Amino acid sequence: MDYRELEKILSEYVRRFAEFDDPGTHNEGYKWRAISHFQRNWNIDADRDSFLKMFRASTAKQVNLFDGRHQHPLNGIRKLLRDHGDHEFIRQQFSALFSSDGGNYAQRQERAQLFVEAVNNRVRHFYPAEDDCDHSLYDAINYLSFWRPAENFICKPYSANKVAGIINFGGDIGYGTYFSLVEYYKMCEEISEALDNFPEILERSEARRLREAPELDSTASRHITVYDIIYCAYQYDLNGVQSRPSVPVRERLATAENRKLLEAKETEIADLRERLRTAESASVSLPDLSGQIVHHKTFGDGTVQSCTSGMMAVAFPQKDKPVSFIYGMDKRNCVLGGFIIPESESVIGEIQSAFDCKDTVQRLTHQIETATKELNKLLSK
Repeated sequence: MDYRELEKILSEYVRRFAEFDDPGTHNEGYKWRAISHFQRNWNIDADRDSFLKMFRASTAKQVNLFDGRHQHPLNGIRKLLRDHGDHEFIRQQFSALFSSDGGNYAQRQERAQLFVEAVNNRVRHFYPAEDDCDHSLYDAINYLSFWRPAENFICKPYSANKVAGIINFGGDIGYGTYFSLVEYYKMCEEISEALDNFPEILERSEARRLREAPELDSTASRHITVYDIIYCAYQYDLNGVQSRPSVPVRERLATAENRKLLEAKETEIADLRERLRTAESASVSLPDLSGQIVHHKTFGDGTVQSCTSGMMAVAFPQKDKPVSFIYGMDKRNCVLGGFIIPESESVIGEIQSAFDCKDTVQRLTHQIETATKELNKLLSK
């Protein structure tokens, strides 16, 4: 997700919050009132005589979240209850829709789809010419949001997809039968996390909750706020959400995937650099063996005359000889390779530690160089 684009939306939302919240202008606080009203009136156990009245009362303030110019899904259920006394059928469908899933969003979407199919088939059976009473998948998701707002998010797919395109969300929310509740909720949860950086939004939303729906908890209100941000971003063209051209999903997902790779590579390089700093600060110098007796594989025992810059000047019985700590073309440690053996075991350990630190620094330096080249390739795409 491109948090810079999201932050622009959130900044505009803060700037215009009073305008959106004003009952005399946009009055967006109705969403809190609508959910509060639903929860006060909803009763899945209502009897035959009162079920229609209960359903009408529960959904009285949500009409614009369901019914539009061409679709009137609430009307379909009302007709079934009014004309056919289908309260048991409707009760069963809502009971199944509202059943527990332990937070499994894929199961939740499947239940929502089954609800839509069952209710639509029932309505079409009795009213075959009235396809404007069909429920969509989003309608079922919104029922879930009214029932458990702390666990769900209200959804209007067009605004959701437009926002996803602007902020380069790394998933495909889709439309219609290809709509993904999993991806939509994932985007909503990422937006919700970003609100922690905008305490003014949280403070104003909390004041609105206390004014409009004090019985809702803060988590439920935060979820409603996320939808309000998505809705307002499109409705009022925050950060050009409405006016900017839609980015094709494939292009957006490719951009999002590249962004993820960039972020992962940047994180990898930062981690490697931190490990390199730690390794360099813990580096151990080669010990000074001056005056110590060492054994050479070929020249026998000798006394180290001086020890500087990784070289030892050793006086052997036959001749004096400079000896490098690094032995031969294969760059082996001469002590650990057995060509020079100090008398002290502790000295051997110090030499081992010095070479281990040096190897770690060299390895991390090489890894940083490689990762930086890979990052530059990603940036050039």
